[in-house]
Amino acid sequence: MSSSAIQPPEDSTGPGESSSLRVSLGDRSYTIFMSSGNLVGSCRRVVDETAGVSHVVLVADQSVSNLANAIADPLKALGKRIDRILVPSGEAHKSVEQLAALWNR
Repeated sequence: MSSSAIQPPEDSTGPGESSSLRVSLGDRSYTIFMSSGNLVGSCRRVVDETAGVSHVVLVADQSVSNLANAIADPLKALGKRIDRILVPSGEAHKSVEQLAALWNR
C-alpha cells in the first residue's frame, strides 16, 4: 500500500472528538474511524457511514472489546454482517506483524 493511497485525517481526536482516515485502494477502499470518549457519537457515525454496505469489520484491542460490541450491536440490528476481530492490548502489538495477521484473516 503506497502512502498516496492514504488520505490524511479529517480532524483531530481529542476527548469526545472523532476523525477518519481514508485508505484509497480503488474498489477495495475503506475508511478507518477513530474516536476518543464519545461512544454514542461513534456509533452514530459508523451507522451513517456504513449505510450502503452489508459487511462491517470491527477491529479492537482486548481492553475495549465491550466498546466494539456496543458499536456492533446496532449495526447487526440493521441487518449488517459483522466480523469482530480482537487484537492483543498494548504497544507491542501495534506492529507490521499484527497488521499482516489481520490482513490475512
